Amino acid sequence: MNPYIQRYILSGLRATPQVYAKLLEGITEEEADRRPDPERFSIREAIAHMADWDEIFRTRGERIRDEEVPLLPGFDEGQLALERNYAAMPVAESLERFIASRAALLAFFESLTPEQWKRHGNRDEIGMIDLSDLSIMILGHDGYHSEQFIRYREV
Repeated sequence: MNPYIQRYILSGLRATPQVYAKLLEGITEEEADRRPDPERFSIREAIAHMADWDEIFRTRGERIRDEEVPLLPGFDEGQLALERNYAAMPVAESLERFIASRAALLAFFESLTPEQWKRHGNRDEIGMIDLSDLSIMILGHDGYHSEQFIRYREV
């Protein structure tokens, strides 16, 4: 990956916990559980989801780094939310888990050599991705949920 672009992606990934902490500051229980879109997570569920997905993203990244074109199966995020009872998780606790999981994810990306950034895995839903693609996907995922938190708190 181009070092200039890499620096910006890692900076964005590093900032997300701070952005989420600010967006969730002073959240009420009612806001945490509001679900304007019945097909999407509530804020409470989404922040728990983010902590779990950072671990999934890091595991996928480690497999791409360590294996020859590993098959990276998808996950049913709705089922994971039910199994781990996201709807009952305290927002502050999930945010702390996310901060810790993001630190581990960043440590992984920061440890990569230029050659490792180019390694590929095969995502069963979308096809071949390299570690650069994965980092960009995570940054987009962060933005998606940032927008969700803003929108759900404005309703």
